[in-house]
Amino acid sequence: MNNIVSEKSHSARNFGIDALRILSMMMILTLHVLNKGGILYNVTSFSLRYYVAWLLEILCYCAVNCYGLISGYVGIKSKPKISSFALLWLRVVFYTLLITLVFSFIMPDKISVKHWLCAVFPVANKQYWYFTAYAGAYLFTPLLNTAINTLPKKDLRNSLIIITCVFSAYYSISFKITGNDFFILQSGYCILWLMILYAIGGYIRLYEPFKNIKKPVLFLIYFMSAALSWLSKIAIDYINSAFSVNTKLQMVLVQYTSPTILICAVSLLLLFSSMNFKGISSKIIAFFSPSSFSVYLIHTHPLFWTYFITDRFTTYKSFDSIIMTLCVIGTVIAIYLICSFADMIRELLFKLLHLKQLLKKLDNLFQTG
Repeated sequence: MNNIVSEKSHSARNFGIDALRILSMMMILTLHVLNKGGILYNVTSFSLRYYVAWLLEILCYCAVNCYGLISGYVGIKSKPKISSFALLWLRVVFYTLLITLVFSFIMPDKISVKHWLCAVFPVANKQYWYFTAYAGAYLFTPLLNTAINTLPKKDLRNSLIIITCVFSAYYSISFKITGNDFFILQSGYCILWLMILYAIGGYIRLYEPFKNIKKPVLFLIYFMSAALSWLSKIAIDYINSAFSVNTKLQMVLVQYTSPTILICAVSLLLLFSSMNFKGISSKIIAFFSPSSFSVYLIHTHPLFWTYFITDRFTTYKSFDSIIMTLCVIGTVIAIYLICSFADMIRELLFKLLHLKQLLKKLDNLFQTG
């Protein structure tokens, strides 16, 4: 999920964007610990733990949108390089093969030919949904950049407003009411949604809308948008329970395409892009940010996901709400740190093999403009 195009120089690097990458990955981890970890749907309904668990979930729900926006924010002023994408692809295959190999030793009876095929061809087998969608969206980057950079500001702004209204607000409500995924957006798990986020992020980078909004206001907008999604979820759950109905609307504002979740992501992008990190904080951010994508690859690998994430944290549901929250946060930090430090070995290996230098030769063969 780390964008494959980056700032041109260290001095021009926006550490606020890097900080948002780190935060977003921790938010994704939080979603996974709460949901797949077995907490969210096992806490007693309408208990304090239920309210707190869902608040944590929804506060973090914009994380994937943040990555899509960052791609556009960084990519709009950068030249896409096939070498960078190839290096990212090799990182994916490295982890799919390595983790499958490790499991073949510790759980040989659990590994089949299909596991190896998925490891070798991660995109074709949808090993990681985000990378599969990102790989497809990346092919359209030159076209998107040309369109975003050449369209008059007013035309671009109006187009994005219409696109957002139709593909976010209208789609999210209609999809939950009718159950008909008429735009095949899959609630945001698709190439099209990532392309829309890319365009929005690019527009924000080029024209800096809302740049006069103060940081506390941006944070308040983020929190209030998340709170609205949370309240809608809680209220509809209560109505369903009280009247023994199932309106199927409890998640109408809790999906990637939800306008409130999109506003959360945009608010965080505006907030962090305006932050100025210096000294030790910038060094810490620079150290951990490059490993964000690897944190995603390791902990969402299907085998790791099945045996180390799924229903592994159900005991948290019985803790006091404060202790539960602290356990979730502690687990997230621990997973992030373990995966980050493990990625240092992969990074060292790639450097020893001079893969980055070797792959740069591809840029001469595939000029993207």
